[in-house]
Amino acid sequence: MILSKWPDIVISDISMPVMHGHQLLAEIQINHPELSNIPFILLTALTDRENTLAGLRAGAADYLTKPLDFDLLLAKLEGCVTRLENDTAVNRSF
Repeated sequence: MILSKWPDIVISDISMPVMHGHQLLAEIQINHPELSNIPFILLTALTDRENTLAGLRAGAADYLTKPLDFDLLLAKLEGCVTRLENDTAVNRSF
């Protein structure tokens, strides 16, 4: 499913019916290392520090809590896009 067209950014809720967001992140990291440069943002209602740290330590680029602040989401997405563009420019120069 995810490999039919590679995403530029992944935003995933943590609490999902089939697979937990942390599991999805681990699944991508283990089974699709070619996607490791794609920013993975966790979105959740779990606001405690332990869940935030667990998500970031697992490799998430960021962690957003609900209720969602759309201005904050947009700023984080813009930052991810800028980093991706910079990485692409650096890779082209080599």
